[in-house]
Amino acid sequence: MKRLVTLGLAILLLGAAPPPAARPVAEALAWLSGDWAAKGEDGWTEERWSDAHGGMLLGTGRSGKGDTTSFFEFLRIAPDADGQVVLTVMGQQGAPVGFVLTALAGQSAVFENPGHDYPTRIFYRRTGKVLTAEISGPNGANVKKWVFQRR
Repeated sequence: MKRLVTLGLAILLLGAAPPPAARPVAEALAWLSGDWAAKGEDGWTEERWSDAHGGMLLGTGRSGKGDTTSFFEFLRIAPDADGQVVLTVMGQQGAPVGFVLTALAGQSAVFENPGHDYPTRIFYRRTGKVLTAEISGPNGANVKKWVFQRR
């Protein structure tokens, strides 16, 4: 009986943590961490990303014009149950949508969900104190790009 309880506890503990292989990938995305801001003719956009503590990054995003916020979202990068690293986006309009990490090289990452209407692709690249974010639809259509400065 003692052995069965120990085995059950081990399974419970293992199931609670991200798979070991996924942990380094989340930490490899630590370059996203920070407070980022972009300003343009059509308003402002901000993203804030936490540290990659515990194999996960958490973020928030909001956009607006002047003193008015017109859009917000909550973001999470973490391994899913299968060990795939997923960017989960929960915007103000609906249910969470997952985008699987499909490419990671240096300080750039691509997340994709071909089954989503728009966007189907999310791209991040950091160069020094500049973070570029880009979203696009199927076949690279309707590209929207932000160039953030670190605050």
